[in-house]
Amino acid sequence: MRTLTLCCCGLLLLAMLAGPRPAVAQDGAPNAESGPGVATGTGSPEDGATCTEAATPVEPDADAAGQTYPNEASTEEPDPKAPTVNSLDYMRNTNWPNGLCSDDTGWPVCVHYTEQPGNRFFYVKGEDGRYFERFAWDSSYVSLERDTTWGNDGLGNNSYDAMPYGSLRWAKLTWSLGQSYTYATRIVGFNSMGAGSCNYAQHPHEYNDSNFKQLTWASVRCWGGDVGCADTIGIYYPSGDEVHYYARGWGWVAWEHPRGATPKTWIHRAGNQVAPVDSCAPTLGSWQAVFLNQDGTRNPGYGDWDFCRYKASCAPGESVNGVSEVPGGFARTALCRVHGTGGYPGTFRAVLKAENGDQRRAYRSINGSTDWDTTFWKLECGLDEYVAGTSNNAPQCYGNTRFHGVLCARAASVSAVCSVRPFDSGDNRVTTTSGDWDFGAYKGECGLTSYVAGISVSPGSGRPHALLCCHP
Repeated sequence: MRTLTLCCCGLLLLAMLAGPRPAVAQDGAPNAESGPGVATGTGSPEDGATCTEAATPVEPDADAAGQTYPNEASTEEPDPKAPTVNSLDYMRNTNWPNGLCSDDTGWPVCVHYTEQPGNRFFYVKGEDGRYFERFAWDSSYVSLERDTTWGNDGLGNNSYDAMPYGSLRWAKLTWSLGQSYTYATRIVGFNSMGAGSCNYAQHPHEYNDSNFKQLTWASVRCWGGDVGCADTIGIYYPSGDEVHYYARGWGWVAWEHPRGATPKTWIHRAGNQVAPVDSCAPTLGSWQAVFLNQDGTRNPGYGDWDFCRYKASCAPGESVNGVSEVPGGFARTALCRVHGTGGYPGTFRAVLKAENGDQRRAYRSINGSTDWDTTFWKLECGLDEYVAGTSNNAPQCYGNTRFHGVLCARAASVSAVCSVRPFDSGDNRVTTTSGDWDFGAYKGECGLTSYVAGISVSPGSGRPHALLCCHP
């Protein structure tokens, strides 16, 4: 399953929700006056251009601000007479991938652009590749995943993830002028540099953010510089009272904060490329992999490891850390957590199936008993193994969606301490840092440094009952 995300300076507003704007204590990073990840300075959007703007912006839905929404909330229906735009045509810089620079000296002078495999792109702020906003896209939204320009939140964090990835929906993939939608995400801070970095638990800081986004501009706008007059979209972000502007083929060209102020613009071709340095990518983050009536494969190398079943699998360096279940229904989503390939290389070991009783490659003792979930079938990986995949029956093959199997992969160390987490009648989560990664479903979830080593299944209903959570 792929996630996507897109973000801008607008996350400063997220930090403002959590408290006062943090100061920044590093040269070349966001400055104290601007707040986390915010560019300062002004520039003329016209820059001597003579063409005229062809439309007026739409006033945002003021009554929608401040409400709390699930991500599945309905969106405004587009005006059938209004032309639709594809946000990727505007947010991706296909004209000059080096990026764009500003006329003023406020940080960042330049915003560089990079794309990576997996439907992901970065806006790198300034000349230090460690400062960036990371976006991804799927078939419906562009989402912001990670922002390393938060500044200092007062606790020692300079970055945050929007969890789960894909929940901070920055733009609808296709929409029309005036259309809006709601989002709900969990902002989780971390430090991306120095000792103890890439650890959510180093300086714990997390909070919920929910609001709406609206397309308030969709027409030609004259920016001057190398961009000139270009087809432009403007996306209003009420949490920070700001508008982000993207010009077709040029990417991010302007940031307006507060709404109505003279925007900071980036309109001149950058002379160099700056690649993002995402140092926490190998060891930090989590991903949803839906396997109810669809595949959520993050490791295609496993192949068709459970024939005629829908499967979720985690990439090398990740383990299954949680499983969700539709109330009264069946398993729906596996949560893949990033740990690093050193301890979780992803090497295939075995497939265990819930068909006629227990299938176990180890007998871990919990509270003095190896029968860690009495009356339920137990699928348990070996002592030096972890669960890297889960499967449900495909209804077209078996007429049902019962939970069927787990894929065991080799771990670098032997599990030391384990606990059991039943979740068939409600959430049972060691941590909520990963956010609401399956809205409306019951979730079982292991801790940040743990992994799922086994899953128990009801013989009668075929529903998962509990997770066996272990850590090295």
